[in-house]
Amino acid sequence: MIKDLFQKAEEYFNEANYQAAIEALIDASQLAKQNVDWEAYVRAQNELGIVHKYLSKYQRAFEYLFEAQKTGEVHLSNTNFNVAQTHDMLGCVYGDENKYEQSYECFLKALTILEQTKEHPRELANTYNNMGWCLSEMGKYSASLNYHQLALNIRLNAAEKYPNEVAQSYNNMGACYIFIGDTNTALIYYQKALQIWLSTYGERHPQTANAYNNIGWSYSQQADFKMAIQYYEKALKLRMGIFGEKHPLVAQSWENIAYCLMKMEHFKDALENYEKGLQIRRTITHENHPTLVKIYRNLGACYLEMQQFDTASDYLHKALQIHQQTPDQPVERIVIHNTLGKYYEKTEQYPKAIEAFHTVLRTAIPSFNEANIYAVPSLEKYYHGIKLGYALNYKARIFLKQSLETPSPNDHNLQASLAYFKKSVQVLNENRRRYKTTDSKLIHAKLVVGTYEYAIYAACLLYQKTQNLEYFYTAFAFAELSKSYVLFSKLKETAAKISANIPTAILQKEQNLQTELSSLDKRIQQLKLQINNQTATTDQEKMMGYLQGKYFDLSFQYDQIIEEIEQNYPQYYQLKYDLQTAHPSKIQQELSPQKTLVTYFIGTEHLFIFAISKQHYHFHHLPKPEDLTDTIEYIHDAIGMGDEDDLKDLGGQLYEQLLEPVLSGEVDCEQLVMIPDDCLHRLPFDVLVHERQEVESRKGDIKSNTLRHFDYLITCFQISYHYSATLWLDGQKNKSKVNQVESFLGIAPINFDEITQKEKDKNTTLTEQLNPQTHTKKTNTINNSSTNLTFKSDFNTDGKLKELTDSKAEIQKIHELFTKHKLPSTALLYHQATKQNFIQHLQGKKYIVLSSHGFYNEKNPVLSGIYFARSKKSEVRGEKSNISLANDESRVTNHPSPITEESKLYISDTFHLPLDADLVVLSSCESGIGELQKGEGMLALNRGFLYAGANNIIYSLFKVPDAASQLTPNFFRYVIEENCSYSEALQKAKLDLITAGHEPLYWAGFALVGR
Repeated sequence: MIKDLFQKAEEYFNEANYQAAIEALIDASQLAKQNVDWEAYVRAQNELGIVHKYLSKYQRAFEYLFEAQKTGEVHLSNTNFNVAQTHDMLGCVYGDENKYEQSYECFLKALTILEQTKEHPRELANTYNNMGWCLSEMGKYSASLNYHQLALNIRLNAAEKYPNEVAQSYNNMGACYIFIGDTNTALIYYQKALQIWLSTYGERHPQTANAYNNIGWSYSQQADFKMAIQYYEKALKLRMGIFGEKHPLVAQSWENIAYCLMKMEHFKDALENYEKGLQIRRTITHENHPTLVKIYRNLGACYLEMQQFDTASDYLHKALQIHQQTPDQPVERIVIHNTLGKYYEKTEQYPKAIEAFHTVLRTAIPSFNEANIYAVPSLEKYYHGIKLGYALNYKARIFLKQSLETPSPNDHNLQASLAYFKKSVQVLNENRRRYKTTDSKLIHAKLVVGTYEYAIYAACLLYQKTQNLEYFYTAFAFAELSKSYVLFSKLKETAAKISANIPTAILQKEQNLQTELSSLDKRIQQLKLQINNQTATTDQEKMMGYLQGKYFDLSFQYDQIIEEIEQNYPQYYQLKYDLQTAHPSKIQQELSPQKTLVTYFIGTEHLFIFAISKQHYHFHHLPKPEDLTDTIEYIHDAIGMGDEDDLKDLGGQLYEQLLEPVLSGEVDCEQLVMIPDDCLHRLPFDVLVHERQEVESRKGDIKSNTLRHFDYLITCFQISYHYSATLWLDGQKNKSKVNQVESFLGIAPINFDEITQKEKDKNTTLTEQLNPQTHTKKTNTINNSSTNLTFKSDFNTDGKLKELTDSKAEIQKIHELFTKHKLPSTALLYHQATKQNFIQHLQGKKYIVLSSHGFYNEKNPVLSGIYFARSKKSEVRGEKSNISLANDESRVTNHPSPITEESKLYISDTFHLPLDADLVVLSSCESGIGELQKGEGMLALNRGFLYAGANNIIYSLFKVPDAASQLTPNFFRYVIEENCSYSEALQKAKLDLITAGHEPLYWAGFALVGR
């Protein structure tokens, strides 16, 4: 009978029918007491306590649990399982009351019993889980994750029977990842938990509502507030339906929505939602209850954003007053003092602000007890890394403000500012290194760029005052740390796999999983694009859930493999995390006397320019030009329209701002390595105007019909680009591919419609044309008018891709050059230019040219890429020669099929290409344009090829006409016949076009990244 009552209570509880569960448990308790069954009695009291905890009736919960504790001490052994359960559930209720020290002690007692007996693995997993949650609330996230992993390992063994408990582990691990800033990993864990809870509990359940809430939390921490509100509103609707309108979780939902509205600067709506949450909490708790601290703090933060400082102060000090009554809440102490510090900073009460942030440091760093505000803490051990980094950063900024407002001879505040910026950056980088997903690292880069901006500023001010090169080095290091960390870490990881002697089977398994994950992510992104912020259909939601679940499972497997490799192959771990930035002195060693490296950092207020040549360091700082992005777009417009006056004015203006201050003393400089930042990734530096001249150019007599009276930068300098100086320097050390056989692979689909009989007949002499002994070279003439041009991203009016006839000539000429010099050459044209054939032929090729249509997806740039030919319905395998031709009648057995996904090479596909080329030419539209990611650069097609193994990439910065394809044959002629470097060959090829009278539209769009 008692067993039946417990089973009924569990069923009611799982259905969220808490009153019925309580009634069944009371009956079980009374029956157990009558039968003198003390184990059953203690169990009933325990479960009554936990149900009342769920109802937020904490005092009643304590009454039941203390009764269980007293009974267990009298009637049961101190190693009894039910006694352990009492300790565990008391820990849960103490935790809900924000009394984490008591909570921790209770969980520890429970674990001592359960680990000794090892008879109840499920309950042991529950207590591991609870201990992980408690440690997370205390800010000990690494320890928390370890306990959650212990719980998960046990729960996975019983996943079919208890899937909801596996979901609970995923959910709690997601919270840990949020706290360390790995928000995208958190999102993946939360989505997996949601799918399990939906399948086990259905939509109308508290755990499902919690999952929606936590997914919203992930999005809010990624600053995607619109998406966060959607999930918060789902949680709110469910919670109100389950608990009614007066419940703490309902209040939490109102407050979460309010937070997002505040961040979106919808302050009136935010305050209304905060008030709804506050009224609920006041109804169910007393006026000074610890749970009111957070909402008072958030109200203060909202009024602070509204610059209503008096009201903000009232709420913040009210929160502080309540918090001081519960001193064992380190997380809240940190957050409230961070918010107070921001309030004092905004109201220019700098000493109080510094004291507030100093309190954060003393809370988050156990060994730091210094009262001296100038004392710089050691960071061997600390908690709450994200919040600590915030405090270090703001304390540094306040010292910087004080230095600027009241300069002193010894610059004590400025020195302190730099010291604290260094510590802030240290914490940020240590957090970032622990992130599992690329997306989390990209989000991190965007959110912390302000820290680097003011850290650079502090170091540069000290350099200007003292001329001490150490400050220049520090400023340069900060600028480098803000650039392309993700790309650099991926390249280092790839190199580490090669050097660490990892067995091929393990590497193959890792590669296969990585490829599957990339493919799944692409499908998820495509489905998101279909939904396009509209209400998803049931089928779409199911498919999204399936894809995300599969992605999670594969990610879990992938993480396990990487962890095993790191543990078993120490060299891999050492090489992978050796992410030191390039030192200027090392860069100087690699520079020739004629070469200068110029790197930029663009913040919200400042523009910093660093230049390093063989003999000199240059630094220039100016306020960020307000119209810089617009000016670059105007330059693109002027190039497209051939507007001489605009190019002259805008190009001269940008040269004066971006280059003249650091190049004026470099009289011998002929080569520039440009490291752009932010919007400068879109700038074709070629067209900046170096100096006015009447006819003569530094590179000879340029006979042009337009723009002939002044020099483009390209006429004076060889120009190449890179994502960071560190990546450029790393590339200088990796020159092994330079000694590869001079082999060539050219790809040109040319015709993207069905190949007609007329097309076949036209191409019957193509083999002869490609034979250099019989072919008479013809010179194409480019029409300077931009009207009626075919661009390498154009569609006809019927929606079909336009034919790229000049692409055929482009590949032909390069092929002729290589065969003339008896060098290996393969050209894939027409329907042989498929993605599959490309992948099969690319290994071992030193030079690769892809000449095709590109496509750019503005709504989701990761779905941008390049078109290949459509595969035939039936494919004849094998090759007869080193050149594959569409007109070869033995292979054209059927018309090609329509363009499908197999015809497209997406950015994500390029990361997994088996590539070892020294140079890849992406002769397509906008192959260097993608999502401009703050702190990481342009996430475009060229970046993928660089990651896949290419040393150098030539790409396009805007839509280029098909007729511009004649630039690449000239480029290769200078490389093969004159042994020019890539930057020199590209310059000469462009000068050929300028000399012939061609507008910048035909040559300025092509850029070189690499050595």
